[in-house]
Amino acid sequence: MKPITLHRLSVLVVFALAGLLGSCSAAGILTGLGNGDATTSKSQAFSTAEEVYAHTIINHDPYKGATAVRSPLLDRSLAESHAMLLIAVESTSGARLIEFSVTDCGSNWRNLGRAGDREGNQFPVRVSRRVENWSGTVVCIESVSVELSAEYLEAHRDTGLSIKVWGSAGERLAEFPACYVEGFCRRLAELPGKQAAQGSS
Repeated sequence: MKPITLHRLSVLVVFALAGLLGSCSAAGILTGLGNGDATTSKSQAFSTAEEVYAHTIINHDPYKGATAVRSPLLDRSLAESHAMLLIAVESTSGARLIEFSVTDCGSNWRNLGRAGDREGNQFPVRVSRRVENWSGTVVCIESVSVELSAEYLEAHRDTGLSIKVWGSAGERLAEFPACYVEGFCRRLAELPGKQAAQGSS
């Protein structure tokens, strides 16, 4: 297996959902509205919550009775071999799934399958794996969707997310800035179900 180079990693630019294509994350598998795979679209780094809010997308599928919200992708593939994004899916019944998706790539599997934060919290995860061939270089891609509660996300609007995913052959520390969490939460508050709930209270 050929070693992966920084040039190859730069091709990875882009947790994912831009165009809501594919079905690698749990949210994509469950609804088909989006995916948490960081290898399907381009990313642009933002420095303010306003920018993140403006680039966080809501997509409703009336046939599936679900609405997806996805943040812009934060790509760290060139320096750190991974990319991240947030996605939420809400059904017409009001059930909501929030995931922090981390996609890792390299020349070998890390066998990622667990996730936790520095406070000792551990989270449910869903993992998908695939192999791609980039001009003769074999790349192992692991996408870990970390399920978060709305309360946890809200509590980290000011600090951002710092979550480690790990497995039997390696680990990855994924740090998602506060401006991304804040911008995503602002857009998430616009979900029709949430607005209706607020209006009926």
